[in-house]
Amino acid sequence: MKEAKLHWFRRDEGGRVTLPVCEGEPPYATVVRFKDSIEPWPQNVVWSLVVEKIGVLENEYDWVVRVRYLFPEAPSAELKSGREFELMEGGRLVAEGVLL
Repeated sequence: MKEAKLHWFRRDEGGRVTLPVCEGEPPYATVVRFKDSIEPWPQNVVWSLVVEKIGVLENEYDWVVRVRYLFPEAPSAELKSGREFELMEGGRLVAEGVLL
């Protein structure tokens, strides 16, 4: 697991109508896209990231979270500190973050 800062987009910014709980079971998991990826989107192979809420920062849309890939065979070495990512639900960008 890796910690990250996460910003959820508000509904009027194209984000979710309500924020996910990101606590307990079942876990919240969705497709991750790394900002530094050179592959065009959508990629042929995508991975789902599990997000667990640790705490809230300045407001309800800014969180500290723990993240990990949903599947053990995912490339965990890609979860490097400083790497920026986006969370996608279908074709919609719902959050962006940076790994700590």
